[in-house]
Amino acid sequence: MRAAVPEYLGTNFSAIPPGHRFGVLFSGWQEDWTKPDKSLKGYNKIIEPLPVPIQKMTEGLCSRQQNLADEQTLSVAAKSIAPFATGLGNEHPTENGFAFLNPYGIPYLPGSGVKGVMRSAACELLEGVDGEHSQWSIEVIDQLFGREWSGDENPGSSGALIFWDVIPKMHNHRMEEEIMNPHYGEYYQQGGTPNDCTNPIPIFFLTVPSESEFHFHVQCRNGRLQEDLQIDWQQLIRELFTYAFDWVGFGTKTSVGYGAMIHDESAEERIKNEKKERELSTLSKDEKLLHELKDMLLRAQKNGNEEPGGPLSAKLSVLLNMADDWPQQSKSSLADLAENIYELVGWGPKKKKPLKVTRIKQLRDEL
Repeated sequence: MRAAVPEYLGTNFSAIPPGHRFGVLFSGWQEDWTKPDKSLKGYNKIIEPLPVPIQKMTEGLCSRQQNLADEQTLSVAAKSIAPFATGLGNEHPTENGFAFLNPYGIPYLPGSGVKGVMRSAACELLEGVDGEHSQWSIEVIDQLFGREWSGDENPGSSGALIFWDVIPKMHNHRMEEEIMNPHYGEYYQQGGTPNDCTNPIPIFFLTVPSESEFHFHVQCRNGRLQEDLQIDWQQLIRELFTYAFDWVGFGTKTSVGYGAMIHDESAEERIKNEKKERELSTLSKDEKLLHELKDMLLRAQKNGNEEPGGPLSAKLSVLLNMADDWPQQSKSSLADLAENIYELVGWGPKKKKPLKVTRIKQLRDEL
């Protein structure tokens, strides 16, 4: 079997991404250039483990998405519990395509596909599959996902949500093959009678294996939403993802179990910590100390049990004593944090409050 490429390109495509090996470099043609058969032979090199450079490229693309996802972006991690397939209807000599992200040649789930699944899930909830999800309405769906065109009197509109493409981190860094076993081929294709004595001919197609990681990112154009949805949209969509994982699935052939996923909270926490570490590594010494103090303040505000003289107050006192040589921007940030901390734990004895106020003004260069 051979690839339909010039001879000077050779025949060793082991360092090429699977999408290119499945596409223009597909080594499944017969020696006489007749149509490839539908056996496994054409897939053998495609389902090999990804070359190390391609693994690193995939990791890099996923990391880039995670770094670009700010606090206004909803990020949801999932793990597949069944093979995932998409783009099977794409043109290919084997008549079973797959969706690869060009020019990288790696599997992906288009953002438009994610949006379609989520809208379908929202419509199911609207129709009363689960009475606890009564917050969904036609107006909410149209605002979030857009409205389809239905004539000049009802023009379509784009929704507020923007779904990013999803690049899976494949389990064991490789794709897998699955089969369809169509019976009664003579009946469907040759006009014969249906019977159980004919041998089915397996049809192979590509999948992303189960236990692969999927990271979904959703942005929102808040100006297109009503005021209450501007506040609640992330929680609403997060719950919708949970429903889609449990009952809908992503990609193709979901009706027979493909594309099933579960929410992966541990992966979300890991990514959050990794992103925090990367951000801290770029900070100066004074910025790191301010970041630690801010984290302590947020935890104290959440728990509501901080007292004067506690760890938060002690940390603040240390920073106040060492901040004279800091840049002015860091001094001002420390002054803002000091005010918030004193408002939380109290200013202490009346005779000490003027001293604390003076120190804050010094940090702001107001004296």
